[in-house]
Amino acid sequence: MPYWGGRGNANQWDDNARAAGIPVDGSPQVGDVAVSNAGYYGHTAYVEAVYDDGTILVSQFNVDWGGTYSMAKIKVGNLVFIHFP
Repeated sequence: MPYWGGRGNANQWDDNARAAGIPVDGSPQVGDVAVSNAGYYGHTAYVEAVYDDGTILVSQFNVDWGGTYSMAKIKVGNLVFIHFP
């Protein structure tokens, strides 16, 4: 992945990616970074799979503030997706 200024809270990643010219939209693809802008910090996750029912499988860390790794099948909903080259 190229350097793109991905510092800051998770809810800043989509804006930083756009500013760096990296495509961001609401259509998930395997390998994307999913960004939730909800809450004070937001959350990011790696898209492992995309399903026809409007859900995705993600791998993620620290979703429960415990510093642990997890995988989850979640609805696309209001997420945006960073499409790294």
